Amino acid sequence: MFALENEHLKLVCTPKGAQMQSLVNKANGQEILYQGDQGWKDQNPSLFPVIGSTWSGSYTIDGQEYAMKNHGLARYAVMEGSRDGNVLAFSFSDDEKTRAQYPFSFRFTIEYRLEGREVKIGYRIENTGDEEMPFTLGLHPAFATDPFENCELKFEPAGQAVMFHTFEDGRPVEYESVQLDTLQLDRELIRRERTLIWKEFRADQVTLSQDGRAVVTVKFPGFPYLAVWTHPQDSEFVCIEPWYGHADLEKLDVPFERREGTMMLKPGDTWTTGYSIEVK
Repeated sequence: MFALENEHLKLVCTPKGAQMQSLVNKANGQEILYQGDQGWKDQNPSLFPVIGSTWSGSYTIDGQEYAMKNHGLARYAVMEGSRDGNVLAFSFSDDEKTRAQYPFSFRFTIEYRLEGREVKIGYRIENTGDEEMPFTLGLHPAFATDPFENCELKFEPAGQAVMFHTFEDGRPVEYESVQLDTLQLDRELIRRERTLIWKEFRADQVTLSQDGRAVVTVKFPGFPYLAVWTHPQDSEFVCIEPWYGHADLEKLDVPFERREGTMMLKPGDTWTTGYSIEVK
């Protein structure tokens, strides 16, 4: 395990998926993160190089068929970890096992650092191969709720957004213009939609409140998609998920690299992004 601590926060991370295992508000001893002990056994995986999966579960590159587990490779990787002062860094690179699922050369790095009451999380993706690399990235942090029904999400700045409505039978996605402002957590709504997903929104941060008290704010400037999810089995957590792409939400027959939200990284190039979690 790897840990960082300052006067406000204590953060513990594990090399498995480079996930945060614990984030404690030292002012009151509150654990901010869901502990992976109920319906969902994860906590905050990074989704790379795919979010979810293709509709069929497989895809073709240069005439050869490949398949990855749900959400790609990073969440399953045991990464090399290190600490340098106030920074925890975790990374992994392609190998024979990853290339059998995703035929590209890469190096993937996550860095964590504490600044006051915030955890700053940075991502760096390098194309170490000699051909363009299609990829996307998503975040999946899960925050503790107790009880779920007494929590709400506030989107800032508020404004119009486009909400996805998806169907298990693969019918085309339907889109609805909605006002994205404050959302009272509702298990039945999330079960009905499976996942709440928006695009074309103004918000670049979401605050989770419990019984009217702000607990944590997730800040994600630049991410074009946002999702909210909890497990269908009653569980005390909510995931606030900024994404650059998304899973196939309807039956599609398009090349892997042309799926919505897929980005192309040239040989030798590096792509970076990040987000932060502010504990109130």
